[in-house]
Amino acid sequence: MENSSNRMFEEMRKAAKEKFKGRSPEDISKKAGVLFDKENSVFIVPTLRHKVKVAWPDMELETPKDEWYELAVLHYLDMADGNPLSGNMVSFGSIKDGLIRGTGLDRTVAEEMKTLLKGKSRDEVAQAAALAGGRITPSKADLSVIFPFFPYYNVALNIWFEDEEFPPSARMLVDESADHYLTVEDATTVAPIIIEEIKKMLQEIK
Repeated sequence: MENSSNRMFEEMRKAAKEKFKGRSPEDISKKAGVLFDKENSVFIVPTLRHKVKVAWPDMELETPKDEWYELAVLHYLDMADGNPLSGNMVSFGSIKDGLIRGTGLDRTVAEEMKTLLKGKSRDEVAQAAALAGGRITPSKADLSVIFPFFPYYNVALNIWFEDEEFPPSARMLVDESADHYLTVEDATTVAPIIIEEIKKMLQEIK
């Protein structure tokens, strides 16, 4: 099963790299909102609290990350068309082709965050989210955090903490322009990465 998964990933990575042939790195960097370092021939892609370097023209990540994270970086650089962020946040199920996988992802995020938030205070979750690369923003939720996963791919996490009547709950939303930069399949990689980053930071601040 593992070998089958590895083969599938390698085929997807190869297909992603093929799409960059004949393209201009300057055009890619402009549309994706990332820096292209001409001297060293690398893209510098900000993602959460990290900066990922992608070599041109072979599109190899100089700092290897989780393989599906790597694929999301490649897909972002390929799909980016420079469309501005709308500022209107919607569910994953609402984005293009998101009716099935996106709706399922919305439910999965809600369940995982409910477990993660159990017994946690607003202060510790806010600190962990900020350390994970998020930006606290005003909202009607108990806590709202914007995660700039990529320069033009914002993810919002709205959280309501448990009280005497209700358990904790959360919703993860994405900018309405999301399908200009990643597919809904990529979103199924993005959401778990953000949750995992919050988990790591919660462990570090204990």
